[in-house]
Amino acid sequence: MLTFLLLGALLAAPRPTTHTPVTPVTPVTIPLRRVAGRLRAVRVRVGGDSVDFLFDTGNGTTLISDTLAARLGCTPVGRSVGFRMTGERLSGPACDGVSYDVGGRHVTTRAGVARMADLLGGDAHGLQGVLSLQAFAGFTVTLDLAHDRLVVETPASAASRTRGMRELPARLATGPAGADLDLFVGVPVAATTLWMEWDSGHQAPTFVAPHAARLLGLPDSVKRADATLALGTTVVAPVAVRDVIYDGVLSAALLERATWTADLARGRLWVSDVAPIATLPRTPPSAVAPPATDPVGVYEMTAVVQGRAQPGVLTIWRENGTLRGAVRGVGEEGANELRDVRADGARLTYELMLGAPTPVKIDFDGLVGTGTWGDPAARGGAVRAVKRS
Repeated sequence: MLTFLLLGALLAAPRPTTHTPVTPVTPVTIPLRRVAGRLRAVRVRVGGDSVDFLFDTGNGTTLISDTLAARLGCTPVGRSVGFRMTGERLSGPACDGVSYDVGGRHVTTRAGVARMADLLGGDAHGLQGVLSLQAFAGFTVTLDLAHDRLVVETPASAASRTRGMRELPARLATGPAGADLDLFVGVPVAATTLWMEWDSGHQAPTFVAPHAARLLGLPDSVKRADATLALGTTVVAPVAVRDVIYDGVLSAALLERATWTADLARGRLWVSDVAPIATLPRTPPSAVAPPATDPVGVYEMTAVVQGRAQPGVLTIWRENGTLRGAVRGVGEEGANELRDVRADGARLTYELMLGAPTPVKIDFDGLVGTGTWGDPAARGGAVRAVKRS
């Protein structure tokens, strides 16, 4: 994961980050561009040229690529020390006095230097750096990933926008040497509060540490689940249990389900309503139409993949008279849209896109169905579905 890399805790005395102007006259909307998965790029003016940086709220400090550092005539010096969320220590040099413009603002800072291809798992996607919340220290920003934009607010626009939002517990972290900027969201649970990093670069499901998983009511044997988080209201969030140094890390997919406004001067955070995802009803209703009567509804799904049972949520709906569907693994954020969904009496068939169209066939006896996906003799296995609503 990208934001396993949290460089920027400078052991040498950090150079201050400077910003101009102090306050925007009107709200400034900064477009974000998808580059891979849920990663977003932002256009930055640096060294007389416009380049793309990754925008990552969980990276702590701003980074530039080694090639950009060379183009700027910077010889990296000193040592930046940071930690992955797993606790692994990382270190690298930095460039002093790196100046750039973003969203009509001019910033001068000390930037860590990294090889972007290494940072992004072998493909730099044309990115020349990473822009962190450090670039907007002291400002109020609104993150709207669903519409690929970041807004730098004025005091008036921030007050207007947050009027219809819910305020969440939040706090800012500046790292061991005071040079970083991260935001943590407070999630009340039991008699305490879990503090989870607000991380637009985190591509996996929301991570929770084992101790946090227990507080959320998850058994020790469960490594992936749909958990409920108190984010102003109860929100269902797919989570993965990982041994991280924080209580948890909110994922890009969760952030994408809402609009968030963060006051980076006072450590305050507001969230809009969080868009729902397909989930299983907690208690099956007493009267559910069997698929042979009406296939539309929500199904508890289990597929055997490489000998292991994988739970999921299958949703079937009708759109303009045509059956449509999607399936999501429990504890997974993304849903796979289905193709060629058909109901023929008690038989439900559709195609999953797993690189190539993969057929699924389920025969129902009342509300319970069994069948196969793919070719069970090769790449495939058994499936079981129970209609829940």
